[in-house]
Amino acid sequence: MKLRNTILLLILGVGLFAYIRFVDSKKLSTEELLAQKGKVVDVDRSGADAVTIRNSEGSIQLKKNAEGNWLLESPVKDRADSLAIATLFTSLEGLRIEPIPAGKNGGLAEYGLTKGDVSIKVNGKTSFELLIGKETAVEGKVYMRIEGKDTAYVASKDLRDQASRGIKDWRDRKLSDLTATQVNKVIVKTEKGEVEAEKTSNHWSLTRPFKGRADDQKVIDLISNATTPRIVEDHGNRLAFAREGLFAPGQLRVVLQTAPYDHCNFTALADTPAIDRFRALLLAMSYDDPIVRPLLDMEGLTRWLPGRTSGYALLERAVDARPR
Repeated sequence: MKLRNTILLLILGVGLFAYIRFVDSKKLSTEELLAQKGKVVDVDRSGADAVTIRNSEGSIQLKKNAEGNWLLESPVKDRADSLAIATLFTSLEGLRIEPIPAGKNGGLAEYGLTKGDVSIKVNGKTSFELLIGKETAVEGKVYMRIEGKDTAYVASKDLRDQASRGIKDWRDRKLSDLTATQVNKVIVKTEKGEVEAEKTSNHWSLTRPFKGRADDQKVIDLISNATTPRIVEDHGNRLAFAREGLFAPGQLRVVLQTAPYDHCNFTALADTPAIDRFRALLLAMSYDDPIVRPLLDMEGLTRWLPGRTSGYALLERAVDARPR
């Protein structure tokens, strides 16, 4: 009896082992599952803590801090545009691939994928680097691959267009990340003096120049107006105003356009070796240099020119012609 039971248990064990091996052999790897869904990578935006973007302007490094906010680390340190980051991850999550057509299996260099013209590297719980190469013969499509893999794919070029943007498009355009609820004290300075208000138990009170109850909604509106404006890089550009949402498209109309004029310069009292060196460094800056370009973009320039005063003639005439 015991021998028969032993034999039965042995047969069951062998059968169970064979079944498990059979089932495991049918399971797909993570890479195979992604390929079945038409995906290139498994994106985990909540687990990502750093992103590095390489394009024609150089390398842009972003990092998520302990509070979950994205910051620019290089080439400048600043707050990152959270909407731009979210849009990038949405594009990565929605990225769909197509196999290379039969007979088109050329080398990676042929597709521009040896290093990639553009790359997006994500670090965190799920890390990967996506290399994006040349455009395909089909309009709107590009080649891409994952670093460390030799397989090339074809996908929409929308992601490449996002990753090709310059540093100014990744910077937070808000003047401040404060909200009205975070502010508990306001000081307004005018030519006639200062007005101060403080918040106590969610209500605002005037403390200077006299004490009294303040209009809560007006103080909140004041704070909102001071903290919500966004920086427009293209000074005086009505298209930028519309793009930033300050005005609806078509709401502004150009009625007069002046000739170009100088708006600022560096001024020194006398030439010294230090001033000469400073001038030489400025004039040597090239917009083609990916390290220098973000600095020129912040000034709204493409190059520096030797100092002059003639460029202010138009502005001087306008000031002299104003009504007295």
